[in-house]
Amino acid sequence: MLDRTTETVTAAAITLQAGDLHDAFARTRHAMSREQTRYYLAGVYIHLSPDWRTLNFVATDGHRLAHVRVPLSAPAQFAPVLVKADFVVDAIKLLGRKSQHLLSATLRIAPRAVSVTNWEGERIETEPVECSYPDYARVLPHEPPARAIVVKDDLLAALEPIAGFLRPTRQKAVKLTAAGNTLTLSVTVQSAYSNEVGGKAEAVVKLSQPVNQPYETGFNAEFLVDALRTFSNRRHRSPAVVSICGNDAGAPHLIECDRHETYVLMPMRV
Repeated sequence: MLDRTTETVTAAAITLQAGDLHDAFARTRHAMSREQTRYYLAGVYIHLSPDWRTLNFVATDGHRLAHVRVPLSAPAQFAPVLVKADFVVDAIKLLGRKSQHLLSATLRIAPRAVSVTNWEGERIETEPVECSYPDYARVLPHEPPARAIVVKDDLLAALEPIAGFLRPTRQKAVKLTAAGNTLTLSVTVQSAYSNEVGGKAEAVVKLSQPVNQPYETGFNAEFLVDALRTFSNRRHRSPAVVSICGNDAGAPHLIECDRHETYVLMPMRV
């Protein structure tokens, strides 16, 4: 929780690879709240792990949560901060050259100022948001079983047309059914008025590992697409594999690609 009345007032200057810092902001941005009244969620929350050796970037709008972890080469210490959405966008632009992602960038965090400086000395700065951030760890499922494991690119290729099919309609949810060695994505759009036309769409993806027992759940198709698009193969020699994990169909689900990146999606009834 971000609360400067209880946090030790400390500051830090942390040097990272520009690509790691860029990705941390880019892979959490989509989960920030767009509601002006929820200013305490309209940004990215940055804090340290208890051992001070991992930098955590978190964003949530109450329906989904993105959590990216960046290991540090040396311990750091600072009070948690929430940076505004416009600073996040500017930081992504500042660090956006892929050819320079192995060069160094510096993230400076102090109680009244946060800045990012790239390899050329270009710098942006903002004042952190004065607020208390929700205790997001309470919604994280604890070691939920894997319900489906699938190659990211295969799942995204099957999901994107279905999300496009749903976009003009009032329906948002896509059903995921895992059985045997396949994952079936399906939607049925019901006509609400006499002049509307209903329809169905379905796609089947091969699972990387067969499931022991059938499992069914549903998600907001756009939210799932947003999460999958942030995963990359940069840390992998082989195609990225995504795990969809949940304790039951009605509980929050983890969408994971590797141990450095986690998404939490609330399921939807289909």
